[in-house]
Amino acid sequence: MSKRFQKVVTRSATALVLCLAMTAAGEKTWADEAGQAPTNSAPATRKVWWTKAWAPTNTPLRGIITGAGGSDAFCTRNGLARVTPDWVVWREEVDFFDLEGLAGELGHPELTNAPVIVVGLSIGGYRAITFTIEHADRVVAVLPMQPVIRFLNQGQQTDIEWGNSLKNHRGLGHRGYNQGLQTDNARKGGDVSRMLGVPMFLQVAADDDLLGTAMAYRFFGYGRREGAPWTFFCRPDGGHAAGLNMQVVEPWLEAVIAQRLPPDVDLFKGRPTLKPIVMDTAWFGNMQTLEVAESAKYAGERPKASWLPDKAAAETWKKQAKGMPYEVTDVSLRQPSGLISNLVVKAIASSAMLKDEVWQIVGNLKEGDTFCTIPGTWAYTRVAGKVPEVVRGCDWIRPDMAAVSFTNEPLLEFTVSDDAVVYVAHDERIVTKPAWLAEWKDTGEFLRGGILGNEDRLRLFSKPFPKGAKVALGPNGERPKGAKGQPEGWMYMTMAKRAGEAQAGNR
Repeated sequence: MSKRFQKVVTRSATALVLCLAMTAAGEKTWADEAGQAPTNSAPATRKVWWTKAWAPTNTPLRGIITGAGGSDAFCTRNGLARVTPDWVVWREEVDFFDLEGLAGELGHPELTNAPVIVVGLSIGGYRAITFTIEHADRVVAVLPMQPVIRFLNQGQQTDIEWGNSLKNHRGLGHRGYNQGLQTDNARKGGDVSRMLGVPMFLQVAADDDLLGTAMAYRFFGYGRREGAPWTFFCRPDGGHAAGLNMQVVEPWLEAVIAQRLPPDVDLFKGRPTLKPIVMDTAWFGNMQTLEVAESAKYAGERPKASWLPDKAAAETWKKQAKGMPYEVTDVSLRQPSGLISNLVVKAIASSAMLKDEVWQIVGNLKEGDTFCTIPGTWAYTRVAGKVPEVVRGCDWIRPDMAAVSFTNEPLLEFTVSDDAVVYVAHDERIVTKPAWLAEWKDTGEFLRGGILGNEDRLRLFSKPFPKGAKVALGPNGERPKGAKGQPEGWMYMTMAKRAGEAQAGNR
């Protein structure tokens, strides 16, 4: 078989659903100068980093697409070589993005100058994003599927502060997902603003029980407020491992390629300069209603809308997407309404634990909020992934995970300044509920949350209190031991809503 056809390397592809993104390059992985192509087509002697690579015949090549992006027909129409990275190699070594080796294997030396379209799932979606941060000048578009965005969630900050923290992001080496992530973009720092000019198709799945949609939606909101050409697409079907919806992706990508790549690309002559996106020629989609319109006729707020590159992409997005049940976070956090006051906590282990992040009365409970925190310890920071409408927008108290083993009565006390319904969200894994919850009503609703956003369920209990009442809440209860013998279950959350609003849903 000619090297111009598919090259299959003998590695298992069964786990590719876990990570399909290209990883970040080292200092000399790209050709240092435009036009530096290898003079021969000998295969690379280093470890191969892909399981499959393919290039169309009789078609001038214009770029590379990774992973699950596009069919062979799509790639042929657009002059794209297609590569499926090997997640096993990626986990073992980071500095592997060897375009010269790939070019040699495929018999296309010009691919060392190729711009790329980066696709990734889950942690691979994280890698797709950080790769784009480092190599924005080479990335035509980035398509993260259900990406891990936990590292971008910087606590309970205003969105302006949160956005500024993204601009100083330096990876999560200290958070240690694996060796690849520890060193990913630490060399150059991870200024997320570097990628704001790169079109992004950010896909989430409505039934993702691991990551949910909230963190990715907030990341999308940050980019759109900064003017980034980013598209948010919520699949109404599928869970965490759901692949790209190609009915939506292919027209989106074709429009982006047409807008980003010069029509006369010749990779033999050097590395092409990518064209910037012209926002005024785009279409925009309302994230709640899914209504779409061209820029000049769009009636909503463009910074809150999904960017769509042309009419065809907009129409398929409208037909296939699921609308979001809430808007992207406002620019500033809504302050507490004053319903909760006189908070007294009995479970503070030491003054060192009393930080701004914990035992704080917070306003406007919403998806993406962080809670149940030990300051400075990412592994004990939990993110709300799905917030039931009955408590969305409530005043609430951010607890401290250190209080999970507190056993005395009461744990905390506070006063309600008006007739109110108080809610407690208690971890489902703690089957035997503490005695003090016996007088509370099980609402049948669940708040979803976890380290990654959506892994665990907290059952909502409610109880009415009159104006001026002192509310006393007890300990969390005895946590069961999990499969590894470690205690399971998180500290409960406390929320309050005025009685007249208890049936009104979101404020």
